[in-house]
Amino acid sequence: MPEIEPIDRGRDERMSSALQSAIDAERRSKPMLLRYRITWGSSFRRRLGKLRYMLAIPALVAFVILFGGLSDRLAPHDTMLLAGYFVFGSLATLLAALAIPKDELYMDRLAIIVPERNLLSVPLKLLWSRVDEVQIVDLSKNERASRFALRLIEPDGAWRDIRLESLDRDSLPSLVSYIKTYAPHARGLAQLQELERFFDYQNKHLEGVSYTQLWESGTTAQFGLTSFTPLLPGAELQERFRVVRQIAAGGFSAVYLIADEEEKLYVLKESVVPGNLDEDLRKKAAEQFEREARLLARVQHEQIATVYDHFVENNRNYLQMEYIEGENMRKHIAGNKAPLEGTVQMWIEQLAGILAYLHGLAPPVVHRDLTPDNVVVRPDGRLVLIDFGAANEFVGQATGTLVGKHAYMAPEQIRGNAEPRSDIYSLGCCAYYCLTGRDPEPIRSSSPKTVSANVSDWFDRFVVRATALDADERFQSALECLEYLRKPDVAPASASQGRA
Repeated sequence: MPEIEPIDRGRDERMSSALQSAIDAERRSKPMLLRYRITWGSSFRRRLGKLRYMLAIPALVAFVILFGGLSDRLAPHDTMLLAGYFVFGSLATLLAALAIPKDELYMDRLAIIVPERNLLSVPLKLLWSRVDEVQIVDLSKNERASRFALRLIEPDGAWRDIRLESLDRDSLPSLVSYIKTYAPHARGLAQLQELERFFDYQNKHLEGVSYTQLWESGTTAQFGLTSFTPLLPGAELQERFRVVRQIAAGGFSAVYLIADEEEKLYVLKESVVPGNLDEDLRKKAAEQFEREARLLARVQHEQIATVYDHFVENNRNYLQMEYIEGENMRKHIAGNKAPLEGTVQMWIEQLAGILAYLHGLAPPVVHRDLTPDNVVVRPDGRLVLIDFGAANEFVGQATGTLVGKHAYMAPEQIRGNAEPRSDIYSLGCCAYYCLTGRDPEPIRSSSPKTVSANVSDWFDRFVVRATALDADERFQSALECLEYLRKPDVAPASASQGRA
């Protein structure tokens, strides 16, 4: 997509500030522990945990005194029996204290560990990169005795609940900060600003607020930043389309599966301009949406979803696009056996070919949003690129809001200066995800071999070079990527080798 002209001087300052904040966040590596009362007797066991080592020495001294005082009065058999009981009891108590999980919620820059209610369960680590969505849920079926939790949902539908009743109120800002910093790609982040309200309601500190009013406030927070509420199933557009279901929503857009009068399926991308923008910016944003539609309409490639039409209704911009059967790359990898390196090489080669086509247009089209979520894996194994983020990036720059997943954005793109080599960085990030099953760390050159020993040196070098922070050190074009991928100096893993 052609490079977007600067809107105002403040934009560069906002983008620089956002970049610096992201860099500062990555430099923080000290773990954080939050008090999290989840199991019975937490207060007693917390004290026991602090005292168990202090009690060990007095217990040993008492044992020596007791054993020494009684050994002369008891028969040898009774002495050995008493000593055995004492040693067994001491060891059992110490092991129980060590085995009982701590009532602490652990967070660092890579993952979060939430204790389980069952003492026999081992707490599982949840990588921030695996957090696909956050939701506030009520675990109770009785609104008069609500038990709210913050649910962290993974791409495969699995979830982990953080119960508000187990947290202290002053721990909530730290929890929110970590989620926003290390899972900025997750959907539903706007709900985090409502956590304290839900906490106060559950603890009877919001007098006069009904259960319904509480959730209405949450709905406002979820969609208020985008100035729109997504369409519901059954909604009609242009008197010829019907919304079948919502596919995704977030940022400044939503994506739907729609059907026409003959029940033929399409994908509809909906974009809005925030109401708080001044009139000039709203006009420029509308022009950018129309410009994107015209540019995409001339894109003709068998592995890029076709754009059929562009229309405006109720001050919302819509792109009618081809419906591609399959599932996006993230869900495909999460729900299937890890792909072999040979398969990943084929996928990345296909994506490089698509980028070579886009960058070769006049003017070049920069995708700006190449992530596993925007690539569909068809049943025959071929990939199709389904979404472009140019118009949304325009609005994001105007509002000072970063658009796109930080982990897949090149440093210059975060600063608002996307160019073809920014897509090369995203391509390398996609390769890293396919090879490791993990999102890369933001603003960092990625090396999949540090995570998976089965990755060949040849493919690791490709990813490291593609994700170089300095654009001049990357592959300088998609064609150069293709040349590297088609002439490996070390053959990729055979069909018998998989990812660890």
